[in-house]
Amino acid sequence: MAWLRPVVEHVFLVDRGGVPMVHLSSGLATGADPDLIASMFSAIVDFMNQSFHSMGHGDVRSIELEDYQVVFGRGHHVLMF
Repeated sequence: MAWLRPVVEHVFLVDRGGVPMVHLSSGLATGADPDLIASMFSAIVDFMNQSFHSMGHGDVRSIELEDYQVVFGRGHHVLMF
């Protein structure tokens, strides 16, 4: 089995309120609005964290979508994915 090398296609930096601050891309066009994608993932992360905290679990660190993995990093004032 050959191991695939991970490729970072997009990086988003979003403030704690969900407002996109920075979007970096490897140049692959998605046809989607980066601000809309950043806001959507911010809402998903907030919802999942609230749901899992109520069950006694910690923050969501990543999710998988088909062949993609979205990894989340959280600072005091920003969210990065």
